[in-house]
Amino acid sequence: MATMYYTKAEDVLDPDVEQDMQGTIDLREKMAFKEKVELKGQVESKSKIALKGKMAIKDKVDLSALLGTWVNTNSLAKGIVKVVLSASDDALTVHVFGAGEPSPYDWKEAPGAVYTDGVGAKQATSYTASYDLGFMDVHLQTYLAKGVLVIASFTKFKDGSGRANTFTKEFFYRK
Repeated sequence: MATMYYTKAEDVLDPDVEQDMQGTIDLREKMAFKEKVELKGQVESKSKIALKGKMAIKDKVDLSALLGTWVNTNSLAKGIVKVVLSASDDALTVHVFGAGEPSPYDWKEAPGAVYTDGVGAKQATSYTASYDLGFMDVHLQTYLAKGVLVIASFTKFKDGSGRANTFTKEFFYRK
């Protein structure tokens, strides 16, 4: 049986202690253990738990700012044209549609990992998701800025075509 100690970062770091460039301080001297968790073959994160292949937020982060149908501000977009974000069991589901003719290409659903603006925040402001589309892998990193969903896409081609990996940034409004 393993024993693990943990605490929140704000309980560990002393704001009056100047940290070096790597942010390194002697945590053994500053650590004030708040809780002791005995692990019996299973590790459970304090902030997230795995739930049916999706990431669920244990501390109930509010997903409402992200949820809904988001449409690319560029009607002639060659990348992602629409994203539908939904929640089930406190987990974010990301459904992407890519540009295609005669209709958008359905990337299907993927779990989204949700992030806030700080450790104590309860409002979701961004998420990440990854897709394996066979001929390419796409990793999405997103954030909300003044009601606009910004999606950064990192695409790695794996079909032997010789195409360079790409980065794109696109902007979406809620429909």
